[in-house]
Amino acid sequence: MSFFEKRRKKKAKHKADKTRERAMPFFDDGMKDLYGNGNFFRSVDNFNRAVEIDESFFDAWLRLGLAHHKMENYDDAIRCFDKCISMNEEYQAHYNKGLALFKKDEKKKALASFKRSEKLMPGKHKKGGSIFGWIERCE
Repeated sequence: MSFFEKRRKKKAKHKADKTRERAMPFFDDGMKDLYGNGNFFRSVDNFNRAVEIDESFFDAWLRLGLAHHKMENYDDAIRCFDKCISMNEEYQAHYNKGLALFKKDEKKKALASFKRSEKLMPGKHKKGGSIFGWIERCE
C-alpha cells in the first residue's frame, strides 16, 4: 500500500470516528429512554438522530428497531433490522426481525429469520431455548 493510500485510509477512519463521536450522545440518551425509563417515543427520536449523523451505526439501527417493535410499529422495526442485516449479517437482527414478522402474522418469513439467526450463532441458542420455541410456533 502506498503512502497516499495509507494517508487516505487514516483520514477516512478519523472522519468516521468523529462522526460516531457526534452520534454517541443521542445513542446514549436513546439507551436510557429504551431501557431505563421506557420512553419509547423519545428513544425513537434519539436513535433517529444518531443514525442521521452516522448512517453506519449498527447498534443505533438495532435499538431503533427494538424501540419501534416496543411501540408495535412492526414495519418500521423490520426496516431497521433489514438495515442492520445489510451492514452486518448478525444473529440479533435476524432474530428481532423474526419477532416483528411473527407479530405481523408473517410466519413463513419469521421462520426464515429465526433459522438464519440460529445458523449465524449456533452456540448462542441452546436446544429448547427461546429461538427453538419461536421456530416451532412458525412451523
